[in-house]
Amino acid sequence: MSGIGIGLSGALPGWALTVAATPALAVVLWAYRRNRDHVSKAQLASLAALRVVLVLLLLCCLAEPVLSYRAMPKEDTPVFFLVDVSQSMSLNDTPDGRTRLDAALDPWIGDKGLLGEVARRFAVRTFAFDAGVREQDSPGALDTLDPDGEMTLIAEALSGAVSHDADLDPAALILLTDGQDQSRSDAVAVVRERGIPVYVVAVGEVETAASEHPDVAITDVVGERFMTVKAENELIVKIEQHGYTGMVLPLELRLNGEVLAAENIELADTAVEVALRFTPTMPGKQVFEVLATPSAQETITQNNRRAYAAVLGDKQLSVVYLEGTPRWEYKFVKRAFERDPAVIFTGFVRGNADEFIRQGEKVGEGRLPMADADFAGFDLIVVGDLAPSMISRGQQDAIVRAVTEHGAGFLLIGGPLSREDDGFRDTALANILPAIPSSVAQPVAGDFTPQLTADGNEHPILAGLDLIGTPLLPGCLVLERLSPGASILAAHPFEFRNAVQLPVCVVQYAGKGRSMIMAVDSTWRWRMAAPDTESGDLHARFWRQAVRWLTGQEDASLGGAPFIAYTSRDYYDAGEEAVLFARTQPSADGTVEADVAAEIRTPSGRTANTPLEFVAGSGGLYRARVPLDEPGAYEAHVTGRRDEQILGEDTATFYLGEPHREFDRVAMNESLLRAIAFESGGAFYALGDEGAIPEDLTQGATARARFVEKHIAHMPILYFALVACASVEWFYRKRRGLM
Repeated sequence: MSGIGIGLSGALPGWALTVAATPALAVVLWAYRRNRDHVSKAQLASLAALRVVLVLLLLCCLAEPVLSYRAMPKEDTPVFFLVDVSQSMSLNDTPDGRTRLDAALDPWIGDKGLLGEVARRFAVRTFAFDAGVREQDSPGALDTLDPDGEMTLIAEALSGAVSHDADLDPAALILLTDGQDQSRSDAVAVVRERGIPVYVVAVGEVETAASEHPDVAITDVVGERFMTVKAENELIVKIEQHGYTGMVLPLELRLNGEVLAAENIELADTAVEVALRFTPTMPGKQVFEVLATPSAQETITQNNRRAYAAVLGDKQLSVVYLEGTPRWEYKFVKRAFERDPAVIFTGFVRGNADEFIRQGEKVGEGRLPMADADFAGFDLIVVGDLAPSMISRGQQDAIVRAVTEHGAGFLLIGGPLSREDDGFRDTALANILPAIPSSVAQPVAGDFTPQLTADGNEHPILAGLDLIGTPLLPGCLVLERLSPGASILAAHPFEFRNAVQLPVCVVQYAGKGRSMIMAVDSTWRWRMAAPDTESGDLHARFWRQAVRWLTGQEDASLGGAPFIAYTSRDYYDAGEEAVLFARTQPSADGTVEADVAAEIRTPSGRTANTPLEFVAGSGGLYRARVPLDEPGAYEAHVTGRRDEQILGEDTATFYLGEPHREFDRVAMNESLLRAIAFESGGAFYALGDEGAIPEDLTQGATARARFVEKHIAHMPILYFALVACASVEWFYRKRRGLM
């Protein structure tokens, strides 16, 4: 405590109170002089003193004195010491050749370490962090830390440490890190909000030359979740490199150790994409591995491999497409289907005189499908821009039975003719459509990019597809009368109906089958999205994935087994939840519902049981969302039971974090770390300058000492004293008969 002072905050100035006090005290003394013959001098002095104190207390209440001082932090005020133990801290680019972690910790630990100096003034608490933050038992435990964390989440670490004990108000945080942050939150915003100074010790080279740390990283593997055996499939491998321009990189795709595809890739640019094409032979769920063979000079090899899980079906898919006009959409969708090695395509396009011309497997031959047997032979039935009256009632009934009873998929790609005849409202197809085109509302004009919904982000049809920046679509139909079981996968970004975004892509389960409606007839524009890159044919990939979902490739991929489990993606980011699916086959009597649950094992070995909920109308699909709070590999052992009997068991593996991202940027992230220090009111230190921190902490604590004001007139003890003086004086006078 220092800088003590007293001031007055009352309405009356001090001189006025002094003027008022003088006659008041004179009256008190004169009043008691009249009683000097009835009491002794000592008693008289006591009574006068009580009355004087009472008057002074009353004047104090009127003056409202304020006691002010600066409150210094207590000796036990905590300081939090946070150490980054992610994989990037294992790089040995420090001047003496040690790892970043060892070089950062060395000045702090030991008998003469800096932590001991800080501990003489503050209560030190130590934490290690990567994707999570963990308090250490003692500063001595820092010696045992290993840099093996798969993610660096600085914002979450700062928040987690401060929130570790809500009753503590730390004086400062000391942060040792290279700044390779993968947080979804803004670390600078976090420290600005918390208002706690952060003293940052930055490790790693500020500018790392590619020649010193040449690196090749597989940054992503893009493919379809559902593939077909005995047909050519492909995975798009995205590679980034520095220091290897012009070199040839051997790239392999493996399954259970067997090489399925191999390419020698010339690294002409820093970012390269390559398509690995392969023909798998085994149905079921498979985990592929993509491996970029590291060179002898490469020191960072953790990002040279990547896993990719897929579900493989064992049948080719027969698709029939009925189109009312030879439009651009039909041309490009037909081309996407014909180029898909898993699809056997048959098309019927309406020509002159209302005649349909057959295209596909037998061009110009065959008749239009009419009967149940015709439609039941197809896995997917597509209807294009056809007026409802162009499809007979018998054809519609046959399509409905093929979908609901035989498990076929149904797809309506709406166009202008779809609005005629009340837009399918009173047709048999309305029973399987998730929505119908409005025959009253005019189509929406104007270019737009469909916006994925929460369901769309996790749905197999749109998995891995980024629509941002793609060619704009020129408008869409208005969809209405959504079915209760419909899921909206994409919506118009700024068109609303009844305060709800206008649906663009809607799906649902229909009996044993599935159905989908597209409100746009211009998805062919997506074909123009980066057509020269391996992954650029967004249009073809969208329709390939749509075919596989609509035809129920999960069922085909069961391979005769009654049960399969998988996740929406292999890798998830911090703050996301994994979506776990399980698929069961119906029983002999058609029962699809069962008891499905998963035992989730986290990277640290903790286990938790999670039930999966039945997706209504799905024909045997179950789903659960799994919270992720630890980086690394998760394993879900899923079991299905029906009538106390086990239907089947399966395991799905998925990950929180992507280890390669720890090495996306080898150099220290100086700009982020300086911003954290500046915005928090702390300081930034390069490796070797951290010796100044103990003294800086003490001076900082002194500078930030709290200015405290105590209003004496508001203290209860003042009023207790006033009442006590008045009571004692009254009681004494009463007893002596002076009243």
